[in-house]
Amino acid sequence: MAATEPKTVVKQKGKKGKKFVEQKNAALALAAFAAEAQEDRTREKVEKRRPTQPSPTNPPDRKSKSSLSKDKLNEKKALIVAERARLKKAKAKARKASHTSHSQKPVKNNQANEPVSSMPSTEIKPRKKG
Repeated sequence: MAATEPKTVVKQKGKKGKKFVEQKNAALALAAFAAEAQEDRTREKVEKRRPTQPSPTNPPDRKSKSSLSKDKLNEKKALIVAERARLKKAKAKARKASHTSHSQKPVKNNQANEPVSSMPSTEIKPRKKG
């Protein structure tokens, strides 16, 4: 080496940029590592969401458990509705039978042959113009 000259320091005005790494290759390697890590996390999330295998479809002649239990439930409901309807009819029949037995009064002979009308029989006379 020839003569050693003292290094002159040039002062820059304003703010200096921060340096996190000394070499540009190291910065690129760090960026690549961060991108890989992010891709791995994203890939894991996608794998979690993806179903492992599609469930086998049931043959058309076979019913699933849920539809069998629904059928049983619907049968029970139909039985309850039918029972309620039968009880309602029986109750109405009993009410009708008790109503007719209490309301029957002996009918006099002279009233039996006459027609029954709800309106009193009155004749309407035409008005005279005057």
